[in-house]
Amino acid sequence: MIEALNTIIMAIADPLFGWMLSLPTDVILIIVGFGTGAVMTLARLFTTNQDLLRRCDEDKKVLGRMLKEAKKAGDKDRVKAIQASKGGIAMKAFRAEGMPLLISLLPIALLGTWCFQRIGFHPPQDGEAVKVEAFFPISAAGQIVHLVPQDGLEAEGGWVATIEPERDPNPKPEGKGKAAEAQGDVPAEKLAPQAGESEAANAAEEPEPPFVPTYSSAVWHVKGKAQPEPYVLQVRYKDGTYEMPFRVGQRTYEPELLFLDPEGPVTVMQQWLREVRLFGIVPGYPQEWWPHFPIGAWLVAYMLIAVPSVFLTKWLFRIH
Repeated sequence: MIEALNTIIMAIADPLFGWMLSLPTDVILIIVGFGTGAVMTLARLFTTNQDLLRRCDEDKKVLGRMLKEAKKAGDKDRVKAIQASKGGIAMKAFRAEGMPLLISLLPIALLGTWCFQRIGFHPPQDGEAVKVEAFFPISAAGQIVHLVPQDGLEAEGGWVATIEPERDPNPKPEGKGKAAEAQGDVPAEKLAPQAGESEAANAAEEPEPPFVPTYSSAVWHVKGKAQPEPYVLQVRYKDGTYEMPFRVGQRTYEPELLFLDPEGPVTVMQQWLREVRLFGIVPGYPQEWWPHFPIGAWLVAYMLIAVPSVFLTKWLFRIH
């Protein structure tokens, strides 16, 4: 159901927005960001009572001045009355927000779906080496797997790979525990316990539990010659063949992640594409910071442009 809906959306979105793929990615992000702001703002022009919203804004400014005067005079009753009036005006203005949001939802959803699948990464270019990784259960570690050779493709380091267990993200130097690392070359006389040391402090120096890998993977670095149709990468493991499309030299790319059977011999395949960053510097929100929902760099840049553009467009066109 979701895949069918996505196919329909992309069939509509590609003819509408595909022309932008010939532009630099920075320009695409700026167009998409300002375009979103324009859609959300101009929708207000046709779906709200602008005269009413203008008068609400003016009334709030007047009440704001009156509130300052009442606070200076220490008139608590008047302050409460003014705050109640401001709340009533704010509620009236808030009721007008629903229709613009509803009207904006369809074009923004269309644009957002297209962006997620077209501008998140740089498409692999002719001769560019791309890291391709296949993930396996931890029990597969140490076994041999291979990528099927194809005309037009080259695997740096060979087509055969060994399945390696997950690496410790925070490796410790060999032969040193946590306490030894912290002490380093401190003289022995300074390592004696200090007066008043609590048992809690001593307990904190106990060694951390050993790292236990939860999966294993095999890695290839693949580069190919540009061609209109995508290659089909084939991973051969035991009696199975696991395929992933791989596009080279085109304006679009294939999905970075391909989820297979979570209980099968190969669980996930991934091509590590270069992430799109605005001006090459705006970062994303990596999985290490928020494991449940990492945010791509293109989406961070999009929000940084789209949100201010709403206020800028409202100011330029005097829209309330």
